[in-house]
Amino acid sequence: LKPIRGEFHFYIMTAVGFYLRFSTVLFLLLVVTSTHCLGLKCKEHEYPFGSKCCKDCAPGK
Repeated sequence: LKPIRGEFHFYIMTAVGFYLRFSTVLFLLLVVTSTHCLGLKCKEHEYPFGSKCCKDCAPGK
């Protein structure tokens, strides 16, 4: 049996939709991971405060 033209169109649109959704999720994951890796690195018992590390400030303040 030959596939119906509308059925073929449905398969193509489904594949394109999956590809677009997958590439969007992959891009967002890459952005989140890279921004986390580029963040401020503080030593033990130091916390990020603005653009520097602070020993005497509480975490999250």
